[in-house]
Amino acid sequence: MFASVLLTSCGGPESDGTKAGECMCEAMDLVKEAAENPDKAADLQKKAEKVEEKCEKIWKEMEKKYKDEESDDSKAFMKAFEAASKPCM
Repeated sequence: MFASVLLTSCGGPESDGTKAGECMCEAMDLVKEAAENPDKAADLQKKAEKVEEKCEKIWKEMEKKYKDEESDDSKAFMKAFEAASKPCM
């Protein structure tokens, strides 16, 4: 776990992709939880708004950072993003 935190905090396309993928999974988990527990929808809505805000901030940063989709960095970002978000798809 320590290594994961250390690597994610260092930056670079792989850690950026992982961060974006994890954020997406966090959002998807809330959607799944809301579907399974409709009686908790109001509480989950507040959490979802915070996660959405966090994810939007991350994506705006990533869009600026990885504009050139054909660059090696953009490809590494997408590969890491897909790997990190695969478990929640």
